[in-house]
Amino acid sequence: MAFIDKIKRFFKKKEETKSEKDQATLAGEPWVKVVKVDVDHESPNQGYFELDWNDHFVTMLSRAGYQGGTPDAIVDQWFNDLCNSIARSQIEEEKFIADADVLQKRKG
Repeated sequence: MAFIDKIKRFFKKKEETKSEKDQATLAGEPWVKVVKVDVDHESPNQGYFELDWNDHFVTMLSRAGYQGGTPDAIVDQWFNDLCNSIARSQIEEEKFIADADVLQKRKG
């Protein structure tokens, strides 16, 4: 390798690796990620999730019917729905498991 090529490589600006968010944004894909979860140690059922998202994610939510004055409000509405859906699903599973022995007793 010639000396001049070594100098060029040394001073060549390294191409920055794009983040997942940047890659998704450039590809026109919706993207969301949980950045931080914080739990109150005195009251573990209290806390918060910090989310990051791109504009394509907000557009996807808007097209799905979520509304709000700001992207934060739209994502917050979606996240609340998601958490409620998970809770309802868990409650239904617990009811099914809790009632399993009752159903068997009725058959016999």
